[in-house]
Amino acid sequence: MKIPRFRTIIRLISGPAIIAGSLATFTLASASPAAAASPATALAATPPLTGSFAYEDQFTVQPGDPASCSFPIAFDLQVRGTFQLKLDAQGQPARLLLHEHWTGTGTANGKYVIEHAAQNTKVDLISGASATAGQIHDQVPFGGVVIHDSGLLRFDGNGNLTFEAGPHQGFNGDPTAIQEFCAALS
Repeated sequence: MKIPRFRTIIRLISGPAIIAGSLATFTLASASPAAAASPATALAATPPLTGSFAYEDQFTVQPGDPASCSFPIAFDLQVRGTFQLKLDAQGQPARLLLHEHWTGTGTANGKYVIEHAAQNTKVDLISGASATAGQIHDQVPFGGVVIHDSGLLRFDGNGNLTFEAGPHQGFNGDPTAIQEFCAALS
């Protein structure tokens, strides 16, 4: 079940394929003329492509969205991370490893929660299957955690959850946790 409230989780599930496609385009477009003439030969010996990224993710969770409150919540997250794109013997993207950290706020009604997260995601770019391990938690300023997702989620190539370990209050839409989260912003 994909829950918009935790768009950051979903971005990790679907985003790596987009990143990988962009990286593959960049790799082929920036390859030397010799590599363009024989990409399999040139890229097969290429080590994994690695890099880092940083961006700001701003979005609003609207009332009626799954795992939402009865009022809109604006999120502003600062995201940074690293990636490693592994190529197959033909030089095509085959596997993506993504390490991501973010922190920011969710605001509503003049109040806010602080969101912190750290996750590692592995994506099989052939089958589309993925696994994400890590944690996301929202806490009130100078207070405790009001909602927490932690552990491992595995998905098949169609985005269906195939395995879950650990508590995932937001992802699973835990009513008590969602109520506490909304109360912190009321």
